[in-house]
This record gives sequence, C-alpha cells and structure tokens, in this order.
Amino acid sequence: MKKLFAADNLMFLRQTYPKIYKMIRNRQYDSSKIRITDARNGMANLSIVDGDSERAFYSKYDPESEARKWHENLADQVRGKKHIIVYGFGLG
Repeated sequence: MKKLFAADNLMFLRQTYPKIYKMIRNRQYDSSKIRITDARNGMANLSIVDGDSERAFYSKYDPESEARKWHENLADQVRGKKHIIVYGFGLG
C-alpha cells in the first residue's frame, strides 16, 4: 500500500507542481545518515545519524500523537486552502 501512496503523491506533484516533481523524482537517501527505527509505541520513526550521534526526528515515544498536536496547531492556518504541501512523506 505504501507504494500506491507514493505513486499517487508523485503523480499529483507531476501534474500540479512539475518543478517540485523534477526536484524529488528518483531521489535516493544516504542510508549511512538516515535510519528507520521504531518508537516505543511500535510506530516507525526516522533517526538522523551524524558521526557517533543519532537523533530521532519525531517523538521517540509516540510519533502519531506528536503529528496530531502539530496538525491541531496549524489547523486554523490551513482551513479552507485548496492545496497544502507538506514537505516530506511522513514515513509512508
């Protein structure tokens, strides 16, 4: 199912925002600097590796709750907008 979401997202960008699409198509990440880990609640999380240091990108405990709070804080700003671009794909 994740590939379907990615394909849909890419098609939307290609049709609606072709410049952004050209920037991100076929991008590969450096697996030595980015690691997919599990939060304590079992959800996927992203960790950024910098030398000997590793930092979780989202909450180490509950990334979904963190995203929900972020959404609630921005809800008034995006209400009624036709398109909203969120940079990133939220780990699928």
